[in-house]
Amino acid sequence: RLSNAQATLENSRKLRKKGFINEAQFKNDEFAVRQAEQELQLATSTEGTAKQGAELDLMNAEQDLVQAERELEYIKKLASKGFSTKYEVQRVERLVRFKERAVELTKQKLAAFETYDPMSIEKNIEK
Repeated sequence: RLSNAQATLENSRKLRKKGFINEAQFKNDEFAVRQAEQELQLATSTEGTAKQGAELDLMNAEQDLVQAERELEYIKKLASKGFSTKYEVQRVERLVRFKERAVELTKQKLAAFETYDPMSIEKNIEK
């Protein structure tokens, strides 16, 4: 999976230089490589920690957001040409806001792991 994601990213680099894909599409391919690297790391590690799982969740949430933003960009183009309704644009805008909230919540979850100190909990229990 990692080698496929890396090959796709390399093709995306070439296409972006030629102007055939936009930044959001390129970022989506970058996320796919990072996700595959994280999955490989989790699979090869002897212990998949909860923090690593949270990092993977964050990457997935960010990738979902990029896809939703790309969909919104596409729907807006269709709507400007009369091929989509304002209700469809509003639906996708709500989807983008939902995905943005999901990213923020996942970042908070990851931040909780970074501030977690098991030694301070043990000291409080001993008291």
